[in-house]
Amino acid sequence: MRKEAAELLWYVLGAFLFYFLWNAVSAAHGWNLTLPGLNFKDWDPYGAALVATPIGLVCFATLMCIGALYARRSESARPIGRLPIPFKLGDPDSVVLHAAQAMALIVLPFVALISLFDKFLNGSFCHLVRLQGLAAPGHDACGNGKVPYDRSPLSLFSYVAPREAFRPNAFVYQGGNTYWPFWEPLAICVLGLIALASLAWFAFEVFKMRPQTATFPPLVADIESTG
Repeated sequence: MRKEAAELLWYVLGAFLFYFLWNAVSAAHGWNLTLPGLNFKDWDPYGAALVATPIGLVCFATLMCIGALYARRSESARPIGRLPIPFKLGDPDSVVLHAAQAMALIVLPFVALISLFDKFLNGSFCHLVRLQGLAAPGHDACGNGKVPYDRSPLSLFSYVAPREAFRPNAFVYQGGNTYWPFWEPLAICVLGLIALASLAWFAFEVFKMRPQTATFPPLVADIESTG
């Protein structure tokens, strides 16, 4: 990937990630700070965390890979020179601008993803109950209110066979989202590990030592003598 393309993707994806996670965290924690457009205004806080966590992890991992490719393409011997120009503004060697960019595109999204993942882990899910139109206990707090659900005694990571877990409408997460017990949290954990590995790769490419080619000014006398 060319540096110019990587730099453009870095800013576009970084801006989207910041915007997306800002609205997701605001919804998950009940803050009235959502930005206009794509938001989770009418979502259950736990349902917002369930949906936003994997999407945010994929975007964050992709952003870190783009940053790592940009740093690898850079010929600078200094770590600060291997980072995209901060917001395409100001001095490319400004430590303050680079710190602001890292805060907005790396640190804050990383903290937001931890917050969303924690919110998701504290949610619960329900299991479909075959009742004759009778509402099961707790279905109004966990299900969508249209079919009877009963709260599952299983934890999020309790093993459920694939045939049962992926059966249509068998399980519903808090707020009414379709849920696949065991397999969905497992997939989210795998995405989290991939995101951490991508962050580590980015840091490695930025801070790794590179040999510097020493250049010395030619000695005029030596050149003339050899001529």
